[in-house]
Amino acid sequence: MAISVSARTGDPQQLLEVFRHTISSQLRVAMPGIIQSFDASKVTCVVQPAIKGHEFRTGI
Repeated sequence: MAISVSARTGDPQQLLEVFRHTISSQLRVAMPGIIQSFDASKVTCVVQPAIKGHEFRTGI
């Protein structure tokens, strides 16, 4: 006999948390950047974001 998803996860809040974790663990993002410095011994760098943002203001 199959066990339903709701029976395995318990309450709906716990089910949403499982979904959130599953989605966020597979999410990958990127943005262009300009490397300002690189430390070869630590294999780290300082990166300046290379995109321009635009802020929309309403009611001004």
